[in-house]
Amino acid sequence: MVAQDSDTEDDDAVATSDIESILGLFCSRRAHQRMLRWHYRSKHESLIAGSNHLFYENRLVVFPSPDRNKENVGLVYRHIENAHYDRSRTRTNAVEARAVAEAVISHAKEQLKKPVKERLTLGVAALSVAQRDAILDQLEMLRRVSHDTEEFFLATSHEPFFVKNLENVQGDERDVIFISIGYARTAEGYWANSFGPVNRAGGERRLNVLFSRARIRCEVFTAIRSEDINTDSGGSGVSALKTFLSYAEHGHLDVPFATGRASDSPFEEDVVNALQKRGYIVHTQVGSAGFFLDLAVVDPDSSGRYLLGVECDGAAYHSARSARDRDRLRQTVLESLGWRIHRIWSTAWFRAPEKEMNALVSAIEDAKRHSGEGRKERKQKRPAPLRPPVRHAEIPSEPPPLAIQTQSSTKYMFAKIRINLGIQELHEISQEQLANWLAQVVSVEGPIHWLEAAKRIADAVGVQRVGNRIQMAFQSACTYGHRYKMLENRKGFLWTYEPAPVQVRDRSDFPPQQKKIEYVAREEICAAIEQTVKESFGMAADDVAVAACRRLGFARVTEEMRATVEEQRDKLVKEGRLELRGETLVLIQDAPVL
Repeated sequence: MVAQDSDTEDDDAVATSDIESILGLFCSRRAHQRMLRWHYRSKHESLIAGSNHLFYENRLVVFPSPDRNKENVGLVYRHIENAHYDRSRTRTNAVEARAVAEAVISHAKEQLKKPVKERLTLGVAALSVAQRDAILDQLEMLRRVSHDTEEFFLATSHEPFFVKNLENVQGDERDVIFISIGYARTAEGYWANSFGPVNRAGGERRLNVLFSRARIRCEVFTAIRSEDINTDSGGSGVSALKTFLSYAEHGHLDVPFATGRASDSPFEEDVVNALQKRGYIVHTQVGSAGFFLDLAVVDPDSSGRYLLGVECDGAAYHSARSARDRDRLRQTVLESLGWRIHRIWSTAWFRAPEKEMNALVSAIEDAKRHSGEGRKERKQKRPAPLRPPVRHAEIPSEPPPLAIQTQSSTKYMFAKIRINLGIQELHEISQEQLANWLAQVVSVEGPIHWLEAAKRIADAVGVQRVGNRIQMAFQSACTYGHRYKMLENRKGFLWTYEPAPVQVRDRSDFPPQQKKIEYVAREEICAAIEQTVKESFGMAADDVAVAACRRLGFARVTEEMRATVEEQRDKLVKEGRLELRGETLVLIQDAPVL
């Protein structure tokens, strides 16, 4: 009996070793549960609204605050301009850490002017250990020249000032909480959509604790916006963070999400297929505020944001209770939430699909331009800080970390030529003349894929489709031009005959249907890889593909694109241009040019 009891105890120990908390242990034992619904801690409803929506199904009783303008109370969004995440080395955001440290000093000075009983306690939480340490380092530097604030940091209060990382902030609460997101785009523009512990299992529970630590005010410091976050991967924690940031920035808790459900009708599937053929990313059945949009087109420059919602008269349309609901209310409600909506009628689509498709593409491009203008306008209208920051002139002589200076890619230039064929057909033109026109295109755009060069000439003469006969004529012209040294044909890519250095060109302005990695010369891909690794002073091998594609102007990186770039990466390693040291790739400066 004793041995049996001992075995049972060991089994219980093993069974409970993976449970994260005492609450989880009680739940696993099926203990009776009762939810404590009245929420007293937060002095402004915005401080708990996010958690109430995300984690408590809006069941908490939250008491309203009379301060609707959130002056010195509630949830405050602080966007930090030109703050980059150093992903390859320190894994910190130095500019954001500095902004948080300055805000801490400013808070300390402000509170020390008040009687002791009226002072607001403060805590700082960072999403990562590295960012926590960066804030502590910056704060230490500022405290050396702000001796008048030491009383705030040394006070023996029951709630002393702290700087902690996400996992260690459990159980703490303060009057004011500063949150440093830290994660952002790198100096090269690469966005990993990764938030450390938030991406891992249980990340949403850690965020729930973090979001509800403040009694009076919570300030979120970040270099990203909610629309930068892509919730397609990353789990519940990433989705929760996106919703929280959206609420902090815009006051909206209902963030649209792709349900993953298939289209409701063959008509919608036709529209999806037509958009995808033109290079657009489309999500189906996207939820927002209780509605499900039939289709939504993803912004290529911000994968967490939708450019345009597309309403079709499919199953969702016909299931509406009235014509008013179908034709007016749905669109009105969605537009009130910030959507741009385009409607396609099935009868019009089946009667003239090309015309309807052109109208849809035009609406998408208009939305893209509007989105770009909105981002510029937002950047120009920076919100004034709540309190004046500490001047940089007061900082001692220790220099801040140096930001990596990046060399931006050259903007891709398109060849513009004028051609008048008269009554001749394009495929009837002589090899010599076609080769001459190709050479003109190559002089501007080389290296360029022969089919792309042919399309430039076809556009110049007003031919919309490069069919088999035209393709055969141009293939013959490529051979002719190579033979007579008008151009050089290397495995389907056309180069100028005189050797020239390879330029890395930004294809951001390309139409989606023309933006394909197979139309980029392998030599240019290699140059993009080398530039990326060089300017980052080394880079994790797995990050090279995405960073190089961004440099070439591709906002979205598919598995096929990644495989293409990684093939060239491995080739450079084999040739001795790059060297893998551990998990980091470095450029071999004195390697022979091959």
